[in-house]
Amino acid sequence: MTASAEAANTAKEVTIVVVVPTSDNSSVYRPSCAGVWITSRTFLTAYHCVDSNDYESLEQQEKLGPFATVGKLIKYVTHNDTVGGSKFNRFTTVRTALVIGVSPIDDLAIASIPDEQPPQHKIASVSRDKIYDNQQLLIVGHVDGLTYTVFNGTVSSTRLFTDGALSKLLLQVSAPIWFGNSGGAAFDSFGAIVGIVSSIRRPAPSIAFLSHRNRIEEFLDREHIIRRR
Repeated sequence: MTASAEAANTAKEVTIVVVVPTSDNSSVYRPSCAGVWITSRTFLTAYHCVDSNDYESLEQQEKLGPFATVGKLIKYVTHNDTVGGSKFNRFTTVRTALVIGVSPIDDLAIASIPDEQPPQHKIASVSRDKIYDNQQLLIVGHVDGLTYTVFNGTVSSTRLFTDGALSKLLLQVSAPIWFGNSGGAAFDSFGAIVGIVSSIRRPAPSIAFLSHRNRIEEFLDREHIIRRR
């Protein structure tokens, strides 16, 4: 197996699928977002993957979002629970996790699994290396319902957006990111997380934004998540 193939396999193994029912009261689920294991019992995803409420402003979202999401149960599927390579994947097991912390402004959420025996999986660390323009990334997600789609991306720039007293630090990347990638990780050449997929810029082709590694570290520290260094 080549180094690039091994890196892709590892990236898949640390990635989960956030799923939602196909209809009200349905026991059939479809892929919605991605997430990435950072400890044996916790995974990161995007905040907007766990909160579908509409807010009048970022300030209101930052204030009210945690009340709407922390303590919420969400459904997820691991890499080992997914069967099939088409858009109509079959999930052998749908699991439950509890949202334990969010950062609406940074579009980050963390969920924990119950105290039962956790599923077997690998863990990703957050990169501590310098992020530079034109850096190559490996991105895993569930594009348009096609689970565990892997592709390459490139760092275009680091951008700081402000809205009043709030600021959002993002990585702008060039990559074919689309719906279903949200919450998934972008990995560096060492398999460490440099960002979490947050948004795309339509109609511009292949321009997307990731929650920046620095904000991820700050968020995990605030939530007292002890993780691998």
